[in-house]
Amino acid sequence: MEERIYIEAELMYKKQNDFKTIQGNLRKWVGHLKTRNDDSITINIEIPRSFPIEPPIIKISPPIIHSIIDESGNINLKMLKNWKPEYHIFQIINSLKAIFWKEPPKKLYRVEVKKVKSSSKKIKKTKQIKPKKRVSIKETDISREEMENKIQIQFSLDFFSPSLKDRVLDLQSEKIAVINLVESLDENFQKGDITAEIYAKLYKKYYNFLVLINTKLKKISQEN
Repeated sequence: MEERIYIEAELMYKKQNDFKTIQGNLRKWVGHLKTRNDDSITINIEIPRSFPIEPPIIKISPPIIHSIIDESGNINLKMLKNWKPEYHIFQIINSLKAIFWKEPPKKLYRVEVKKVKSSSKKIKKTKQIKPKKRVSIKETDISREEMENKIQIQFSLDFFSPSLKDRVLDLQSEKIAVINLVESLDENFQKGDITAEIYAKLYKKYYNFLVLINTKLKKISQEN
């Protein structure tokens, strides 16, 4: 099911760019939704190992007063109750956006922050983490150097007219998202969470994404 996690990540980067992974973990996301009364609602998403058979775990933090939210921040959403494996996480976010826009929260709960007493205990030294080595992949015909070359290609906004800057910004955002996916892919392969076959397949796919984005950016630069 790891390949499905990357599909969800691609869809989230493309369709819900207000949501980011937590420390690069593709199974944990956080994002913010704005309501009509200018409240910002924080949404936490956790994707269980049983996904997509089971739905993602979605909570509002801190909890809000709303007809579909309980006091613990759990969401009572029809789409989650009647979950189907073909559903996607970005669709849940779209549903929440529509609901919160139609029926904005009346008020947000106040969360009391308790002061932590200072402790005289000695702090243990943390172990130094050695940097991970780059993975060399024989299963794909794309070298690491080729991938790095595509990542390094940059197009400065200063060279674009105001009418083209929005298009360039959108493409640059897509490129950053793909680079994040590549980094996460490397990390998960290093941990042994995905097979070499899936790694090679996705590695090539993301490389092609970068080629396409760079081609589009180059084409726009020629329109100047």
